[in-house]
Amino acid sequence: MVPGFDHRHPFPDYLLPQISPRVSEFNVVDSPEDILAMRREQHTALAKTKAKHKRSGSSIETARSLATKADTTRSSDLGRSGLPNAENTSLNGITNELAQSKPLEKDDNDAEEQEAKDMLKSVRQLQALLNDIANLLDVIEELFYGIGSFAGDERTSTAVYLLLLIGIFILPVGASLIPVNFSVAVMGWAAVGLLHPVVGKEVKRIKVEYLDVEELILGDLFRDFEAKEIIIENHGPEDTREVEIFELQRQGLTPRLWDAWVFTPLIYSEKSIYRISEERPPGCAFIESVLPPPGWYFDDQHPWILDEMTKAWVLDRSVLNVEIDLDEHWAYDYRGGQRGEWRRRRWTRTCFRGPMPPRKR
Repeated sequence: MVPGFDHRHPFPDYLLPQISPRVSEFNVVDSPEDILAMRREQHTALAKTKAKHKRSGSSIETARSLATKADTTRSSDLGRSGLPNAENTSLNGITNELAQSKPLEKDDNDAEEQEAKDMLKSVRQLQALLNDIANLLDVIEELFYGIGSFAGDERTSTAVYLLLLIGIFILPVGASLIPVNFSVAVMGWAAVGLLHPVVGKEVKRIKVEYLDVEELILGDLFRDFEAKEIIIENHGPEDTREVEIFELQRQGLTPRLWDAWVFTPLIYSEKSIYRISEERPPGCAFIESVLPPPGWYFDDQHPWILDEMTKAWVLDRSVLNVEIDLDEHWAYDYRGGQRGEWRRRRWTRTCFRGPMPPRKR
């Protein structure tokens, strides 16, 4: 009998395969092919985990950590199992490919996010530009309907007209002395420079400290010129009209108690559409809130006046079923020998034609 040889085993003990403790934690592995299949399943699960974590931006870190652990385990296990070098090389290639893969989806998300930021910035710049254009149009419209129409302050409009007329005669003579190309270039670069945020803040500071004071001085000089040199002759009476408003009150808990309801241009009689439908007539709560018609204005020297000729306007409008109070000038609803729930009286005020207001958008 050969020493160290057991007839129960065809090979000596030192030639039997040694199974590592790490491999014994899994199912019993009988051959290197089974170990290779198991490692392939692990790498397949690793690839699925990488695809799952792509959008969260942690795919590359997760893949590298898992690949490092798998590579360590594979090296210890396969080194003991005697796996061929070709198969070791293929597993190394799979592991390196997973570890060195680039997060393409993350790059695409970054590009889309940057594109969205650029678009939002462009929209903000466009909105600011449109606001500037709208403000410029408002200024032009106010000049056209205010000073340019001669319908408001005729003295100011006349002074501006004379200054422009004088400038028309001076401009042909002075134009030959002004370098046009140089002036246009300077004004263009100045306009571009004013758009810079730092320059704009500095210009605002200079305007507040110096230019506003000079504007006040120039404004005083212009008003003095208006008062001394511009004489407006009124060749006819000023255009005036008389407007009316009705104060409407509703009876309270007792016949002597009345609640203020509304100031309205309607009489609110029994045949009124609003009264038939039991709706509140259009108007306002206070007489000071009443506005003149468009294109007209109220003068503080001509306040609201109570119309004491109640019978006259009742007859002119053919208002039926009313009782007239000659003391307080109310017109009460009256039916069946009793006063009704509503009463009204008339107020009038003189209004004057003013400048045309800017068009409403």
